[in-house]
Amino acid sequence: MLPVGKRSVERKFAEMTLILKREVIRMVKTQPRYSRARNIFLILFLLSTLTFVCLFLGLVFFSFGAQKEPGGNTNIPIIVTLLGAGASCLTSLVTLVGLVSTTVLTWRKESRDAKVAELERKQKEIEIEKERLELAKLKATQEKR
Repeated sequence: MLPVGKRSVERKFAEMTLILKREVIRMVKTQPRYSRARNIFLILFLLSTLTFVCLFLGLVFFSFGAQKEPGGNTNIPIIVTLLGAGASCLTSLVTLVGLVSTTVLTWRKESRDAKVAELERKQKEIEIEKERLELAKLKATQEKR
């Protein structure tokens, strides 16, 4: 049978180990909160850029391939296409800014989390070492008796 003091030290050590394992599992399972926003901005950026390219190419081909009929006006479709391309370009720029900002925020958050995790790991190591020293002292006192 273990002495009461030694049992409590070993119990504390087991509890700290369990807490450390739970924290590691929690950190692996959690996803950064900016990652969803970053993915949305990425999808919107790709869609708006694709729309811009399609409208711009349509504008270029339509303006060069359009034949002006006598009494016909081809300026209205060109203006509408130009406005659509401009709006799509503006949307692409806004979503690009959103994508870059959420990516930078995610990088900063991940680096802060990594620093915090490293500090917590070092703190746990220090606590474990203190418990080991306490356990060694307890063993030494038990052997002297």
